[in-house]
Amino acid sequence: MMNKKRTSALFSAKYLLVLPLVCGLLTLNCMQINAMNKQVIAVSTDSLINQQKKQIDNSGQRNSKVYRSVDKMPMFPGGEKALWDFISENLEYPATALEKNIEGKVYVRFVVEDDGAINHITVLKGIHPDCDIEALRVVSSMPMWQPGKLDGKDVSVYYTLPVYFRLDKPEDEF
Repeated sequence: MMNKKRTSALFSAKYLLVLPLVCGLLTLNCMQINAMNKQVIAVSTDSLINQQKKQIDNSGQRNSKVYRSVDKMPMFPGGEKALWDFISENLEYPATALEKNIEGKVYVRFVVEDDGAINHITVLKGIHPDCDIEALRVVSSMPMWQPGKLDGKDVSVYYTLPVYFRLDKPEDEF
């Protein structure tokens, strides 16, 4: 017969005391990683927005009222098909997202100003920091839009756009 030493109750209690400490440290680490990712996105968003030219109307100041719903929504030049063509031609899948097989939709909100300029670009819902930054880059590179109209006047309007990140799968996987 083998001599097996039973674990003492004191030794087991030490494990139970260490377990909450380890869980707390893991939680703190995850919170720090999330905070760092949000800082990267915020810095990237600010730099993209700062790169855009701020266009002002004849009076020297832009109308500060931004509408959510108008009579006629803003339109990309050439229509919706042209918008999707522009995105697909200019979107570069981030290498890190490609390696990790990350797919999904990044929801980007921006303001189409009363002169058609794109400003105040933000990510409403992201999937990965690199994908979020790429979606911001593509949206910031869009040409001038046809502005929205309210009561026959051009107005600034919020616009939300999903940017799709999809990996092509070989046909034998279907």
